[in-house]
Amino acid sequence: MNQQWLIWWHSGYWQTAHESWRQDSWFTLPEARRQALTRMRAGAIGHQWGVQPSPLAPPQPLLLSLLALPEPQKIRLLTFVEAICGAETALTGEEKIWCRRLSRGIRPESWLPEALLSRPMALALLQALYPDCWTRLRMAFPREAVLACPSMPPDLPARRLQPIWEAALWRCQSGENNHVAA
Repeated sequence: MNQQWLIWWHSGYWQTAHESWRQDSWFTLPEARRQALTRMRAGAIGHQWGVQPSPLAPPQPLLLSLLALPEPQKIRLLTFVEAICGAETALTGEEKIWCRRLSRGIRPESWLPEALLSRPMALALLQALYPDCWTRLRMAFPREAVLACPSMPPDLPARRLQPIWEAALWRCQSGENNHVAA
């Protein structure tokens, strides 16, 4: 996992960027040229997206699992987080029941700021959970949705956010396994 984390921190964040980020001029360069520039000036590459060179953050297994999801599952994960926090979503009845049950235990309405409850919040909660990784992490999601996030992450305790993301990720992965088995 440590090597996987190092690769993502160094260049994996842009190599696996969401399609909406791939309109930037960097992605029009030939692959060989991008790889050569990455080896020579990796720190400078991220400047175009606001990624500043910084010390390697501690590996985050949950974040790596989230990043490994295919695009439709990432969107599903965000939808689960929204539903757990009380938003109306297009989830099935069974999935909504699961989210409500989880929400009763976590009680996000008692500690989430009102401002977050009135708009799509999943990416803002992810930003709050991983503020040190956000400039890289955001590239895994649609640019338009990322730009709707607050410029500063909400100040929310990781001990409250972590269980929401772990449960939503588990549900996405278990639902994916059940779907494949069916």
